[in-house]
Amino acid sequence: LQHELEGQLQRCAEEAVSIESALERWVASKKDEADATRTKYRTTQKKIASWALTRGLSQLHEVTPDALDHWKSLWSLTAKNATDKMGKSTQGRLLEKIKSFFQYCVIMGWLQTNPAANLKLIKPDGVQTLPLLDGRYEQVLAATYKYDTDMRPDDRFGAELRAIIEIMRWTGLRVGDALLCKRSQIVGHRYAVKMKKTGGKLGLIVPDHVIQTLNNLPLRPTVDPSYFFWSGKSSYKSLLSQWERKLKRLNRYLNLKDYEGFPLEFHSHQLRDTFAVEHL
Repeated sequence: LQHELEGQLQRCAEEAVSIESALERWVASKKDEADATRTKYRTTQKKIASWALTRGLSQLHEVTPDALDHWKSLWSLTAKNATDKMGKSTQGRLLEKIKSFFQYCVIMGWLQTNPAANLKLIKPDGVQTLPLLDGRYEQVLAATYKYDTDMRPDDRFGAELRAIIEIMRWTGLRVGDALLCKRSQIVGHRYAVKMKKTGGKLGLIVPDHVIQTLNNLPLRPTVDPSYFFWSGKSSYKSLLSQWERKLKRLNRYLNLKDYEGFPLEFHSHQLRDTFAVEHL
């Protein structure tokens, strides 16, 4: 009888916890993470909450392995629902966080078992970035000049694109860290940077021509004078999206091939690969 009563109390406790409140607690528990990491957890929070709403689920105990597996089956680049449109890499990261959320609920005593525990992991897309060797890097730089000739006068950002490319190529920084570069962070040839994603601090030596490229950038009314690329007002996510679109647009003027002669699309991460391979 006592065992039955304990089981009933446990079930009552589980049924009393809403998905919404559990998600809020889960995200709040990540308060010590870097800003970029917390943003990813908040994105997952919104996705789970939106999915639960469309399924008419409000309490944690209502979420079943079957319901989660069905949701997972809907994810694809051609999904009917906009929130389900994603590639394999994004699917894999989302599933990891969904598993993490429900495991957190188990740890907190809100659930007895994790309904996502047995969902099969999703392997990322077989997309491989390659270092820009054998003249490929020079082709990317040349594409920034073609970019300017093809754009309207108020959208000619070839100089800024070259500066971003050069910084990433010669420091190995992520594109987001390069975009947040402050003029005051560069003293002589040393660039002091705090990583946006991890919060770690680095002191980097920057080549002469990269310093010159940065200092020669035109002053724009849309850019805060203390920065090279940022207005100081827009969100980090907005800044990143804005320049990633421009960098991707360079593929219009490129005809890169991989080492087997197949078409190779330029991606900013290749600049980090190039930096790493050279040092190796």
